[in-house]
Amino acid sequence: MTQSRFAHHRGAFVCPFVRPFVRLSVGLVSGILVSLFSGSATLQASLVWDADPANYGYLWQYSVAPPIGAEACGPTATTNAFTLLQNTHSSHLGSVLTGNDYDSWRATAETLASGQYMKTGGTDKPKPKQGTSYLNLAKGMQQYAQDRGAKIQFNGMMSDKLPTNGDLPPWVKRQDKGPTIEQLYEMLAGGAGVVMGMNHLLDGHIVTLAGMDWKDNNGNGIVDPREATLSIIDPLDPSSNVDNGNQDEPYGSDRLTPQRAMFTELHVWQDEYQGDPFLAIEYKQYMGSQQTSGGHYGPYEPENNYHSTNNPKPYYLTIAYGMRAVPEPTSVLVWSTLVLGFTLTRRRRSA
Repeated sequence: MTQSRFAHHRGAFVCPFVRPFVRLSVGLVSGILVSLFSGSATLQASLVWDADPANYGYLWQYSVAPPIGAEACGPTATTNAFTLLQNTHSSHLGSVLTGNDYDSWRATAETLASGQYMKTGGTDKPKPKQGTSYLNLAKGMQQYAQDRGAKIQFNGMMSDKLPTNGDLPPWVKRQDKGPTIEQLYEMLAGGAGVVMGMNHLLDGHIVTLAGMDWKDNNGNGIVDPREATLSIIDPLDPSSNVDNGNQDEPYGSDRLTPQRAMFTELHVWQDEYQGDPFLAIEYKQYMGSQQTSGGHYGPYEPENNYHSTNNPKPYYLTIAYGMRAVPEPTSVLVWSTLVLGFTLTRRRRSA
């Protein structure tokens, strides 16, 4: 979990680049042809980005040692995104960011959570249970990459309704609205690992964004209810997701170690908060495992989850931080710039 202030309340990657580029260019051409020759006055936009979960880390935040693990969504989501960059840019990143195995991922998240980087759990304050502030999340991921000599370019945006107790890195753009679905698409299409934060009243959560599917069925340019989903790696449930808990031991025989990455799909739609547009999120949250006397958290319990339908207020997308390995894939960057993050296309999802 993450702690921040939302509206003055306390609260808290992708496949290798060749295949997505081919699919993007073919889809773009076909979409333009359809719009030109259909004779329709309304264009139906579509933003679809499919990712391979095998490229991502699948660290479970409850693998991080107590008491920080219960609040380590920020360091865990960052570790899973850094692992993506390693897997898609191994020739020049090697394993300097997160190592080569699950134990290394856990050690990475614990390092990121420390007072040297993200200060998770109030390690920079006398009061515990402070989660990871969005300020420390941004500064920590950047400093960690620099300390390991990894050439990473960061960019991101944060709602200005979230006050910060310090200066954000210059690559974080403040804006009155929350991150838009077009901005998220530009990050993914540019080859970025994306860490995003969502807030709900007194609390929040940080996850790794991997994909999206938005079809503007009525052509109004607005993300209406049931038109769009985001695919994420959830630090609270990275290997099964609460909608599909009946897999064959997704957390191993001891239910403590995830076996593979699996996406959780979040329904999103455009809502309004204090007069500005935000992406609202329907989210089912795993409520966590209890700390045991053995120095770790208890096993994964798939039935122990929170259904957002029990709460009338949705989560709101408030921040998105992207990280790209340098050099970037020029062809994908050029195309994503040309279409300005809003591709008029009818793309067929890969099998």
